[in-house]
Order: sequence, then structure tokens, then C-alpha cells
Amino acid sequence: YVLSQDAGRVKSVHDAAAATTVFEWPGSDYMTNFNNCAANAVTCCYVDARLDGATDPEDNSDVCVVELYAAPKTNHIQANGGAYTIFDANADDKTYCHGFVYSDDEDAFDNRVKATTLFEMAMYDGLYTKGYVRNVPGAPMCGCIEQMPIVSNAACVETKEGYSISADGDVSVYMTYGECEESSLSEKASAMAKTGEISEGTALRIKDRAGSGDCEKSTASFMNSKFLVKSA
Repeated sequence: YVLSQDAGRVKSVHDAAAATTVFEWPGSDYMTNFNNCAANAVTCCYVDARLDGATDPEDNSDVCVVELYAAPKTNHIQANGGAYTIFDANADDKTYCHGFVYSDDEDAFDNRVKATTLFEMAMYDGLYTKGYVRNVPGAPMCGCIEQMPIVSNAACVETKEGYSISADGDVSVYMTYGECEESSLSEKASAMAKTGEISEGTALRIKDRAGSGDCEKSTASFMNSKFLVKSA
């Protein structure tokens, strides 16, 4: 298994099209991971690596809760069962999560190019460049934040708006992908709420699912929502 060869097509698409093409959003009846992202955010989480001999991803997050009912097409567990898993993370668990958030306005640049951002984050950055693989058990590797595990943190990425001018004076889009100025996805969401690009409620929802910094707190909040408390 040679990732640079097996995922070589990813680099070809990145080099040829990612900077200049607005990709199509992948939501469908078959691939439901990206349908109806109510919180305007997508995350990817990985628990393994396959590049240059590495077997663990950079450890930037802890998995707190996996709501199995949120992603039945991934785990084949009936959504109406309400099943979930509480993770008890330890120092040996290595998890890397990153994500992006986009504006409510459908005509905003970050909203219009969100599919290109998804490709760059999940396929080029996560898989091809970093070599990160393998989903958190029971959850999608990437999806709307509502379908993804509740985690303590997620790095933030974005596609930056840019344009190029040809010798003939034709103007075309030329996008660049990279890390956000903010240090995390939840901080980016908070900044966007302050400028009115998303609502305060959306920003808080993103923080609850990928920015508490404390799995014990997130787990307690999740259990309280189900009128449960942790036994002594």
C-alpha cells in the first residue's frame, strides 16, 4: 500500500482544478454525510495514519461521544434506536480533527466554494498530504458536524478568495486553501457570529460539538440532555 500512488488521483485533481473550480456538493440519498448541514460546518476526524511509516495522526482532539443514531448509513444502526457511545479517552488515543464553517448567505464566497474546501480538507490535506485515515468507530470520517462525533477540539481550515487576470485581461477565480487565522474551528465560528455571517446559536452549537476543550464537560452536557447523570 503506497498512499502517494493509490491516492495519486487526488493530487492530480488538486493540481489541475482545485484553485480554479467550484466543485459540486456531494450530498445525496446514497451519501448522506453531507445532507442538510444545519450548523454550516463540516469536520473530519481520523484515528490512524499511513504515510512515511507513521501509524498515528497528530493528537489534537479527544473523542467524547459518538451518536450512532446520527449516521445510520455509516454504522448500519437504525436511527430510531437512539444508540450512542461514551468514549473514555486516554493518553494512548490519538485523534486528529479539522473542519470548516461557512456563511448563512448562499451567495457568500465561503458558502459557494464549500465543496472545494471539502475536497481540499478531506482528500488533499487530510488523506494525501498528512496520510490520515480511518474513522472514529461508528462515525463517518467526514460529515456535517451534527453527524460527526462530539470532540474536544477541531483545527480550522478555509478557502481564501482570490482572482487571477490573464494577459488578455480576463478575470477568473483563483482560490487558496489553508489554516484559518483563528486557532480552532470554534473560535472561527465565534468570529463569524460577531460579524453576522452565522448566528450566535450556530456558533454555540459548533463549540458544543467541537470546541469545549473538555470531554468530561461535553459528556456531562450530552447525558444531561437525555436526563441522565454519571453514576458515582
